[in-house]
Amino acid sequence: MRPGGKSEPDRVLAEQLLRAHPEYQHLRARARGDVIVIESGPANDAVQHLRFRRATVQWWYLEMPTHTGKWERTPYRDSIRELLALVRAQFPWTLEPLE
Repeated sequence: MRPGGKSEPDRVLAEQLLRAHPEYQHLRARARGDVIVIESGPANDAVQHLRFRRATVQWWYLEMPTHTGKWERTPYRDSIRELLALVRAQFPWTLEPLE
């Protein structure tokens, strides 16, 4: 199976949506199974900003990392496009570079 498997087309979409905004050039999308992680930094020590977990074929849950490094599901479920728009509008600090 290719990296990302059935989530690969949605990973590509997420990366394209991020690339459309110059302020998010430091971010990349990585897919593994039913999860797409938005991360930055070196691959061997990446900073995880948020992730999408597949709920159905077209719907995803938005999850955010906690201060302990675990993931917490938010009440938001929608398409990748809509969830990224929501994050950009309501939680923009989660996409900022951490240096």
